[in-house]
Amino acid sequence: MYRVFLERAAEKQLKQLSAKVHKRVIAAIQSLAKNPRPVGCRKLTGTDNDWRIRVGDYRVVYELMSLPDLVKAKKTQRDKDWPMIRRLVEADYFKHRERPKQHQLRFWFLELRTPELLIELAAARPAICRKLIKTTDKDPFDV
Repeated sequence: MYRVFLERAAEKQLKQLSAKVHKRVIAAIQSLAKNPRPVGCRKLTGTDNDWRIRVGDYRVVYELMSLPDLVKAKKTQRDKDWPMIRRLVEADYFKHRERPKQHQLRFWFLELRTPELLIELAAARPAICRKLIKTTDKDPFDV
């Protein structure tokens, strides 16, 4: 299951649609949470993550981002976005913690913000924790 976020500009454009079209477009957007690449979707050329679907005469353009990409993109964004990012990282951790891949472990160690979860992760994976501490423990001003 994916999460769908609307940008403010998209919300404004949706308000301008007729009730019938609005309902169809919202249903199509909500279905992207279950299947982000439905039949008929097209990857937009010249972009890394942009896709589009057609809903009648309208196009819905959306961006598919992995959780690490989203976190990286949001690091330069507003502080008020961070509670949602924290919840997404935690949800990813809870979903995959039984059988994590190496890249997920590194991501969680670097991006989890909840002390209890970091302690749990470090206790479950002490070798990886020690390895990451060694690589991130360098003084950036030490030349």
